[in-house]
Amino acid sequence: IHSGELVCAYVGAEDRCTFTVMGDVVNVAARLQETTKQHQCVYAISEAAWAEMSVHPENADKDEIPIRGKELPMCVYYV
Repeated sequence: IHSGELVCAYVGAEDRCTFTVMGDVVNVAARLQETTKQHQCVYAISEAAWAEMSVHPENADKDEIPIRGKELPMCVYYV
């Protein structure tokens, strides 16, 4: 789970149209989802999304991990 700005749109011809989302936030969310397998959890929540939440799970583990395509590691909460 990540938070940020993205572009969403229907793309394609009238007879073959699909909905898509694009942007850095989408790529980061996909990379976070990949990390749930190694942490054996259901959710990986970025620090940006965590800051937007009004309620925080008590059983969350915090870790700082490298994200492919990013220079700096990212703080992630695992639930």
